[in-house]
Amino acid sequence: VVDAFEGEKIATPRFNTMVGDYFAAWAKLIAARGIDPKKVVLQLIDENHTHEMDRRLIAWARAIRAGTDAFSLFDDLIWEDPTQALSEIFSMSDILCPMRAMYGATEKNRAFYRSLRETGKRIWAYSCSGPSRSFDPICYYRSQAWDVFSCGGDGMGFWAFGCGGGCGDSWRAYWQPSIEYSPYFVSAHDALRGKQSEAIMEGVEDFEYLTMLKRRIVLEPDETVRSELRQLLRESLESVGRVVAGSSHWSANRDREVADRARIRILRKLARMKKSGRRTFLAIGDSITAAGVWQRKAGELLDDRLDMDFPEEPQVVGSDVV
Repeated sequence: VVDAFEGEKIATPRFNTMVGDYFAAWAKLIAARGIDPKKVVLQLIDENHTHEMDRRLIAWARAIRAGTDAFSLFDDLIWEDPTQALSEIFSMSDILCPMRAMYGATEKNRAFYRSLRETGKRIWAYSCSGPSRSFDPICYYRSQAWDVFSCGGDGMGFWAFGCGGGCGDSWRAYWQPSIEYSPYFVSAHDALRGKQSEAIMEGVEDFEYLTMLKRRIVLEPDETVRSELRQLLRESLESVGRVVAGSSHWSANRDREVADRARIRILRKLARMKKSGRRTFLAIGDSITAAGVWQRKAGELLDDRLDMDFPEEPQVVGSDVV
């Protein structure tokens, strides 16, 4: 958004009326066509990081809210220290999506965003570096879901799924005029999955296992068992966190099986507990929202995974269990 709407400067009474009426009419129109306006997410400014940008965002958000509260407002702020931003951007936004590198850069930042989640805000994180093919699928893509979980978030995104290097074609790398950001191989006709996009999906499923373990901790009546589960969760997060720290490039030497080992360890523990009568469901809304990739259908549960038999010490080869 800019500093005016149809010639009217922002933050005037007339601006507020014009913008409020416009978005109220839009909400009414799409609702009449069978679309829930709450499923429409508005991003007013990209990567706000100055007070001037914050003030513009606030002015538009106030005007929209004065006309309708039907839409969700999304803010991908990139303040290195979010406490320096104008505080009203946090009250006006429904979804706060800081850049991953800033989201978890310090414990102060993590605590800040956790506190916002406790007020009902949705917390996401996103990454936007490139070229995509130069980044480690495990470190850059899959582990982001682990980072979001550890910070108490519930959504994530990557820039940019339909990129194609500025020409919409991932298959013509030497012809692309700009950086390729897409984790898919895209063209004018289709999109083919790659190691990077598959890693995002594996991260979504990892998040679900972590959520099931966290729920089991809450439900577990035995304090001794609960303590063991807390330790399992802590060790799993720490093991993945240690490996992915530092460079995210594929050329870096790291243990790329750590997430699989942690995932299988959690799954094996939950499977044993189910057999002893302690069932743990993944309910609607428990999965992470991953913009641009497949999402679980409402009501789809993962409890059937816990019926599988796992050896005591599974051998992990790449992403397969043998």
